[in-house]
Amino acid sequence: IEDRSVPFYQMAISGLIDYSTPPVNMQDNIEDTFLKAVETGSALQFTWFFRDSDVVKETNMNHLFGAGFRSWLTVASEYYADIAALFERTGRASIYSHEEIAPDVYRTLYTNGTNVFVNYGEKDAVFEGIRIAARDYVVYNRAPVR
Repeated sequence: IEDRSVPFYQMAISGLIDYSTPPVNMQDNIEDTFLKAVETGSALQFTWFFRDSDVVKETNMNHLFGAGFRSWLTVASEYYADIAALFERTGRASIYSHEEIAPDVYRTLYTNGTNVFVNYGEKDAVFEGIRIAARDYVVYNRAPVR
């Protein structure tokens, strides 16, 4: 019986091998997929094609209906900028620990001292004086883990 997800794979390979989310734009909830990328230190992946989405409607490729790139450029640019800023803070550090610090609130600690707090909940959370807004994340640096 499992009661919550733990990013064991990402913890094992972080700092060694690059990894990514499933295609963000093919997921039911893109905001949760983005927050999961932040929580696990994952790069983002999108599935796109050049033509308008209607070309695949009612075809064998109907599952790609939302993959027309024009409709995703703004969202993808914002998400990529956020992930790039996160990667600047974490560098090539490994994930040292991951824990649920409150219901729907997680902390990922990297060996370079970077703490990433992710709040999937609908209410703001506070942990050790750090406010994590609902459906948002905070990156905080402390001394490196030895």
